[in-house]
Amino acid sequence: MSDSGKSKFLSVAGNTLEIDVINLWPNRLIGDGPLPPEKRLTKTNVGKFYRGKHKLFPSGLMGPVTLQLGEE
Repeated sequence: MSDSGKSKFLSVAGNTLEIDVINLWPNRLIGDGPLPPEKRLTKTNVGKFYRGKHKLFPSGLMGPVTLQLGEE
């Protein structure tokens, strides 16, 4: 940052960081599997393979997140 505390990316206050975390498709199917069809979020013919008891796959944001100051 410059001496004024501003950069082309950040300002001193009011910054927002948004992170979209995506789940794996099999996990969505596993979650939908035991639900009645009208409650499912997916419409697919492969969901029938996930209607038993299945463990979810590791997915999403793993471990701690850190923000590090770098050069512009």
